[in-house]
Amino acid sequence: MSKLGPQTISATTENSDNPAHNKYRFDPDMAVLPIMLATWDDSFKEAKIAYQNPKSIDKFGDLQGRCFKSIFMEVCTEKGEGKYEKFIKDKRITLSGSFKGIDIKFHSRMHGNTIQTSISDNTKIFENRDKIQRAKIIDSFLMIGSHELKTPLDAIMGLSSLLLQSEQNKETMELLELIYSSSEKLDGLINNMLKFIYLDSSPEAFNKTEVVNISKTLANSFKLLDIYLYDRDFSMESMCLESKKELKLPKGLIEDILQEIVINLRRNTPEGAKVEIRSYDLENSVKLEIENQGLGIPPEKLNDVFKPFYLTQDKMHHSSGFEYGKAGMGMGLTIIKRSLGQFGGKIWFENKYEYEQGKENCVILNLELPV
Repeated sequence: MSKLGPQTISATTENSDNPAHNKYRFDPDMAVLPIMLATWDDSFKEAKIAYQNPKSIDKFGDLQGRCFKSIFMEVCTEKGEGKYEKFIKDKRITLSGSFKGIDIKFHSRMHGNTIQTSISDNTKIFENRDKIQRAKIIDSFLMIGSHELKTPLDAIMGLSSLLLQSEQNKETMELLELIYSSSEKLDGLINNMLKFIYLDSSPEAFNKTEVVNISKTLANSFKLLDIYLYDRDFSMESMCLESKKELKLPKGLIEDILQEIVINLRRNTPEGAKVEIRSYDLENSVKLEIENQGLGIPPEKLNDVFKPFYLTQDKMHHSSGFEYGKAGMGMGLTIIKRSLGQFGGKIWFENKYEYEQGKENCVILNLELPV
């Protein structure tokens, strides 16, 4: 069987007793789909496309009857005449160029009074090459980030923690506490950066799943919530947990999401302000709502808060921390949104009341998790 597949077989063998069809015969070892055949009677300068594989028509248009040289010159971005003369001399040529707005590789070979041409779409080739290169860069960064950054930072945190447990004068203790707290914030930043890149480049990380009941998970996480919200108006009675459906979610995802949520609640809920958490079942999903009193979010910024490194606080007065009014690095919500998006989950903010700058409001963080 010919290497050209059924389309080419029909073009080369159909009515093979007819001499007019025999001139379309060519060397099958050169063929790479999609292909074109050009032929002439008296001079190769008159070569015109006599056959085009039907699969290529949608991409490149119907080229049958068109002068081969005009196509050749369109593909050549420079020195077209010289390359055409070289093709005539060598009987074969390979070009990289653009045709019909598509990056292609153009292979032509002259065989008798037939010019056989294959056209490879370089778009996918370039995409795959870029994907491989990007994956290598990401792997290198993850390796550097997890070893070259984390290892010395772990040592700094460990040693400063040990020194804090020993007897030191007041000034030394204050300096050690500053070293430890700064290292802890940097460690969190590095972890988020690595997670951010890892989620983007490794969707296979979501292959490991677990069955989760949101209500039970939230109830079991009350201690974590209470640690962060101890001086806010929050208690076990502040959680209305009605969801009964079980979800199949990536392993550890809910715990990661809750960790980011409570950090954001502490940063955006004034002392003494109310926090409420609700879960309930919808037809094909589970809804989770986290409501807190605060100043609200400008309507035009409701989507911006999920953008990488976006800060609602004044960037010129940014101070990373976990207390009210202090910002992180603007990565936590981005990580949550990307994590949920990997399996069809949704997350969005809304103001409970009409927004007015500087006026007290309630902000609701909504999460919808598909069943």
